[in-house]
Amino acid sequence: MNWFLLIIAGLLQVAWAYAFKQSNGFSKSLVSFLTLLTMFASLYCLSLALKYLPLSLAYAVWVGIGVIGLA
Repeated sequence: MNWFLLIIAGLLQVAWAYAFKQSNGFSKSLVSFLTLLTMFASLYCLSLALKYLPLSLAYAVWVGIGVIGLA
């Protein structure tokens, strides 16, 4: 379950980064709301995964998913 949450957190990180670009600096309200929603959901899933995984491993996987997803 914790690895699943970590993967979901990484995918949500990709989603909020893409939504942030589409919001044009938070000038579009619906997309800005989606950005903030996915940002908080990503951090929440990461925090749940950190209860069972070491910080260094979880952060590396989370950032790795984000980098690969955004590339």
